[in-house]
Amino acid sequence: MALLAVILAIGALSFRPVAPRDEVVDSFDLGALWSLVVVGAVFVAFALLLKPLGLALTCFVVLFLAGIGSRLLPPLEAFITAAILSASAVVLFVLLLDLQIRTWPW
Repeated sequence: MALLAVILAIGALSFRPVAPRDEVVDSFDLGALWSLVVVGAVFVAFALLLKPLGLALTCFVVLFLAGIGSRLLPPLEAFITAAILSASAVVLFVLLLDLQIRTWPW
């Protein structure tokens, strides 16, 4: 899996600009690098926050961070998406699958 992650990271950092044939682009897309950094931070955040915060709050924080890293979601939509998906994760893993995961920090 680590090798696959390295291959995907190298592919995401492609230096080939997307432009019409007659236009020359010499800049690097920092947005792609920012998205890659946020996705990596989301994995680390999930691993570090699951035990102290529980599943519900960890999913919310991680999904909100991933939404902020995207250029497609405004912050309000990222907040709403994180709330809905974290509630869905709690219902799925805790209630339906009956996994012994700490749901809340208290």
